Amino acid sequence: MLLRDDAAEPRPAAVAPPSRWKRPSTALWALAAICFGIEAGELVRHTAQNFGANRTATAMFEVLEWFGREHPIQNIRFGRALLKRGDYADAREAFARSVRAQPSVGAWGGLGRALEGERDFAAAADAYEAGLALDPEDIALLRSATAARSKNGDYAQAVALISRAVALEPDNPANQQMLERARRNLERSAD
Repeated sequence: MLLRDDAAEPRPAAVAPPSRWKRPSTALWALAAICFGIEAGELVRHTAQNFGANRTATAMFEVLEWFGREHPIQNIRFGRALLKRGDYADAREAFARSVRAQPSVGAWGGLGRALEGERDFAAAADAYEAGLALDPEDIALLRSATAARSKNGDYAQAVALISRAVALEPDNPANQQMLERARRNLERSAD
């Protein structure tokens, strides 16, 4: 009789339970649907922006911002297009979104222009000066802040701002003219 050696016989391998990762799970499908929805939202925003549907584009910017898809540069472009159309309130919102996402000279300057369009000169000057905090030598912002301060009746601050522009570009006649005008306004207001 043959001796049977149980240790020598191979035992069948244990069968592992099927892995959840070998087939797409519900969570992966949901993630893919969200990603597709976000990209579709980008397309809707872009199309609405191109066709002048400002409310739809603004709503899509807000939805995409909620998903973490802030586009400061797109907001600046959108705000500039709204400024050209004369829609200052929506432009202000677009520039404010851009400032919240990533403060820049362009965003602060656009916000200032939108606020000037709404005739809020004090807030416009504050926006320009916030941009100047990022780039103190930006001549366009210095001129814009000067104009906003002058329109608001703050002539002393206007003279100080345009004096900085003259110091940066002493040969620029536009700066010299603005300085002379600001000084005349300051003298008239003192009388």
